Amino acid sequence: MRVPVDIEMARCVACGHVDAITCVLCAKCLGTEMAAHAVPGRGRLATWTTIRRPPTRFCELAPYYVCVVDLDSGPRVTGRIDTLAGAKSGAPVMAVPCESGIRLFTLA
Repeated sequence: MRVPVDIEMARCVACGHVDAITCVLCAKCLGTEMAAHAVPGRGRLATWTTIRRPPTRFCELAPYYVCVVDLDSGPRVTGRIDTLAGAKSGAPVMAVPCESGIRLFTLA
């Protein structure tokens, strides 16, 4: 059984807004001080697609699946999902360790 991992986000020091991307400006209050913030990697599958003709550097991985996940903590993130077997919108997913450094989800 895989163990879920946290996902690194950016959190505004001024207002606490959490953003899924590393940024230098808060989208909510325009604050300029952002800090690293880990959130639990559990959420719900929003949508997905199959990549059959990837960019050159990912050719050896094709086909692979990319997904959009609504995290339980609020932010929406993208990543890869290891399988589509049993996938449906709203299905529970969790982030799992991945050696490539690319965010990877699996059905929970």
